[in-house]
This record gives sequence, structure tokens and C-alpha cells, in this order.
Amino acid sequence: MADYSVLIIGAGPTGMALAAELHRYDIDFLIIDTRPSHVTTSNAAGIHARTLECWHDKPWLNALLQHGLKMKGASINTKRNRLANFNFTQLMHTQYPMILSIPQHHTEAALDSYLTSVSQPVKRNTTLLTLTPQQEVVTTTLDTPEGKKTITANWVVGCDGYHSTVRELMDIQLEGTDIKERFLLVDADFEANYEQDEYHIYLDPKGIVGFFAMKESTRIIAGIGHDSKFKDVNEPTNEIMQEIIKQRTSLSFKLKKIRWQSHFWIHERIANKFKIGRIFIAGDAAHVHSPAGGQGMNTGIQDAYNLAWKLAYVIKHKSPLSLLESYESERRPVARSVVDMTSTMTRLANMHSAFLVSLRNFVMPFISQRRFFQDTMVGRMSELSLHYRKSPIVKGKTIRSFSPGDRAFDTPLDGEQKTHLFDILNSTNQHHILVFHADNSNKNSLMALQKKYQQVLSLTFYDQSNKMILATYPFSSFTLCLIRPDQYIGFLGDNLTDLESYLQSLFLEL
Repeated sequence: MADYSVLIIGAGPTGMALAAELHRYDIDFLIIDTRPSHVTTSNAAGIHARTLECWHDKPWLNALLQHGLKMKGASINTKRNRLANFNFTQLMHTQYPMILSIPQHHTEAALDSYLTSVSQPVKRNTTLLTLTPQQEVVTTTLDTPEGKKTITANWVVGCDGYHSTVRELMDIQLEGTDIKERFLLVDADFEANYEQDEYHIYLDPKGIVGFFAMKESTRIIAGIGHDSKFKDVNEPTNEIMQEIIKQRTSLSFKLKKIRWQSHFWIHERIANKFKIGRIFIAGDAAHVHSPAGGQGMNTGIQDAYNLAWKLAYVIKHKSPLSLLESYESERRPVARSVVDMTSTMTRLANMHSAFLVSLRNFVMPFISQRRFFQDTMVGRMSELSLHYRKSPIVKGKTIRSFSPGDRAFDTPLDGEQKTHLFDILNSTNQHHILVFHADNSNKNSLMALQKKYQQVLSLTFYDQSNKMILATYPFSSFTLCLIRPDQYIGFLGDNLTDLESYLQSLFLEL
């Protein structure tokens, strides 16, 4: 028998988010980290709508909302003109139409505090030395403050970042390229004559400069790879940053004090495997990319959210082992699409050819005003439009623009908007079927099916009297919409036999 069901290597946002979800499912785990404490710097500084709604019912969300700034959008500018504006308040079917601008140390502190409060604290100053996969368990050697220890776990998840020990020990390759241009980064006391509830990015042939307000400071990022004066700078000073801002923007500003500074290159890489046997990787261990759009930490947290319920269902013998194969088949394409999107955004922003810069600056204002472009970009950056339509564990057919594998839409269920669909979905760890326009025969069959799978399945019936949900899910005839614990549509159809076949493939006999 293993010491733990799950061993999590790495206690950044991805690892701690996974630990918190496993606790929700009552799964025993150990989470370790080499560091003596969580980060004390800002690092990743934005939480998107999809992550916020995953944490909708979580105890730590209120603390994050108090420490963060609710940003309504982002603007793309040159020194003379505004090229585009993206409005996150237009996001529909979510309770979080915004970006929460918040330093990573607050996010990690909130998760760390929660794990401690439920008696599952991170075991710190602990390093993974060896991994030995076996048929039923993985045997590991850990270097702990008490000395070397052998720990066994049924499953191991590497959430240990770009320099992942788990990935290295399993000989998983991180494939891709690097963008050689360097960037300076500072968190500073900063004031400027722009809208305080938006991010602002300025494009210049010498490099971008972006401003990302937080409650405690403002994040400023400046590209320097094509700036002959500053391309070799490693430590950005107040004077250097002031000169860059004056050169590339028309802002009236005051840069008072730099609180933290760094520099970085951009890696665009994806692991060739996200799973080998009983070992998984997630977050930066599995994919790294440009910070454009603030996708990195959010994508890692979504990895954890996807994997947690699958591990829980397999460990509790509710689903077959094959369910875990869907982690890679669902999350690796998402990582690929995120890398492609952020790469395109970075290359568009960092054009240096005079002709291409002029063309971009001429075309972008026209394209960016189109609703389709706005919806596409805001949906992608918020991560609300990401889907698993090609997943092996989603079945059914497209009905009224909804497809199996899509994220379900949140919607109010009453006129006062006190109760939302996701309030109900998040209150259980089950799959939930929204049943529309069922006759008595179908209701009886569905009740019998729910009784058979009562540990993993719940359902709600809706008819013409439920106008609020029908405004969002406008199904006009008998329809079955099964929503997974991660709020994605697992099955969509109008045939009970197809639904029963799907449930038989997803769940073990209970």
C-alpha cells in the first residue's frame, strides 16, 4: 500500500491549486517544495475569468478579490495613436467579466494559508531526488530537513516549473524555440495619465513597453533587444526606465520608486508528453510561453483543475484508469493553442521592419473594432472559449451552437441573480445533467439512471417555465446536457440510449 494516493512536486500556483482540489475530493496527498516559503515577489500578476469561476466557491477567493484590482480591459497603442482596445466587461455567461490584477505572492499566500488551515500544509525545504515507477506505485527518494526519506505514492504530479526535476527524471522533452529578444521588468510606484482600470501596451520599433497596474505597484515591461542603448542592460534603474518610457510613449508620468526588478527571455516550448504511466506534469513543467495575455499561471491552474477530478474518480474507483489518458489529450492541445496565440501576439508587438510596422498600425484599428475579432481575442485571453471538442471522453452532437467539449455557460437562475447555475454545479463533485423538455417516460428513465449512478451523477429538469436558463440554453425540444465537475460539457444529445452508453464508458459499476 502506498504512503499517499498523490505526491505533488512543486508548490507554486499549479501545485497548490491541485492540492486544494484533491482535498475537496477527500484524496490523501503530500505536496512538497524545495523553497522555504511561497514567493514574495509579484511574478505572474493576472488572474483571468476562467480561473476565477473555477475558484468561485473557494474560501481563498474573497482574499484575492480584496487584494486585487478588477481590470476592465487592455489598450494597444503607439506613441501617437490607439490601435486597439479589448473590453473584458463584455464577457458573457460568467460572473467574472474582468482580469484580476494581483501579485503572485498574494495568490500563493492565499492557497498556502488554505492548505495549512485544512491540515495539509506544504512540506518545504524538501527536494525530489529519484523516481522509480512500478506497476501499482511510484517510489521516490526525497531530501527532507530530517534527512533522506523513501516515499511511495500511487500517482506523482510534477508541478515543479520550467526546470522540472520530474520532467528530467522521466526524460520528457520540452520541445520548441526561444525568442531571443530580452525584456526588462520592474514593479514600481508609478503614476500616469491613463485609465487606471486598464492595461496599456505601447508598440515601438525599439521594443514594447507595457503598464500593468496592481494595488501595491505597477508592473512595467520593456523590450530592449532592438534598442542599441539598452540591449545589454541587466538591472533596470529608475533613470533607464524613465528614458525608455519617454522615448516610446506620450504619457505624462511619475516613476517614483522601483520595488522589484528583473529581466527575462521568452521560451516557447511544450513537453512531448504530459503523462508517462503513473506520472504527470502540469503548469510550467509542461509548457512555457510568452507572458503576452497573462496566460501562463492561468493555464497551469486549468491543468490542475482538469486533472484533479479525474485522479479523484480513479482513486475512488468511480472511473476506469483510462480516464486519466484524457488529461494529455485535453490539455496538450490547449497548451499548443496558448503557445501559438501568445507567440503571434509577441511577434506582432515586436515588429521592427518599417514596412511591417506601418502595415500593422494601419490595419489593426479596423480589424480590432469588429465584434468577431473582439469576441475571439477576449474569449481566448480570458480562457473562457477554450474547449475539448476533440477529447476522447466527450460524446454527442452540436445543438444550437453548443458542442460536446465546450465550457458550459454560467447563467442566473432567478430574476434577482442571487443563484447561478455554477453555484449548483460547484456545490457537488458530481457530473450534472441539465434535462430540457422531458416527458414523463423520459423523466422516469432518467431518475432510474441517476439512482444507478447516484455517487457520481445528479440532474435537474427544466421546461418552458424556466425562462432564465432557457435564455442561455435555448433548447426547444428534449435535450440532455451533461456537465462535468470542471464545468465542461461531457455529453450533449437527445437520445437516452446514447447517454447510457456514454455513462457506461465513463464510470465503473457502482
